[in-house]
Amino acid sequence: MKKQSKYRLKCYPKNLQDALEHLLEEVYLAQHIMYVEYNGIFVVAQPGDTIESLFLQYERKMEEAIEKHMRSWRYAKKQHIYYKRYQFLQKMIRDEKIQIKKGMEREYQEYKNINFDPLSFATVEYADRLARALQVYMREGSQLEEVIEELIQVCDLDFIAEYMADFAISSLSYFWEYGDVLAGWLETPSET
Repeated sequence: MKKQSKYRLKCYPKNLQDALEHLLEEVYLAQHIMYVEYNGIFVVAQPGDTIESLFLQYERKMEEAIEKHMRSWRYAKKQHIYYKRYQFLQKMIRDEKIQIKKGMEREYQEYKNINFDPLSFATVEYADRLARALQVYMREGSQLEEVIEELIQVCDLDFIAEYMADFAISSLSYFWEYGDVLAGWLETPSET
């Protein structure tokens, strides 16, 4: 019977540092090669390894995984969708300015100024694109209810999380000139 060459360490760490420290402790005690999986990346440790060498191994493997993902068809499809959306939106809303409710311009500017971290900024930018796209369609005679569900997807260039989109739409219902119409749409039960 062949002896096992590596042993898997099962642990539930809070972060990468905890996982690697736990792995090193177990390798030291067992004096045997062990590995741990963290975020889909396998890190192999041998007796005598250091935390720094394991971090480097993790970083290298993570970079390889990212490169592999970027060569995948899913990534290419996502990039294609992004490019098509970007082209469409650039043509459609290039000259359009968001219409803010009268008297709320200052408060809207303050809202934009305090949301400068990357996630909040992406949410504010998404809301701005969505409002401008809706304005174009509404000016051309479409009803908000007819086009909003499609534009919610089309205007999402950053592939933001659903809760961020909800926050963006909620902020538009407060600041945007047509926010009352949007709020009415939000209160209408969906047919799904």
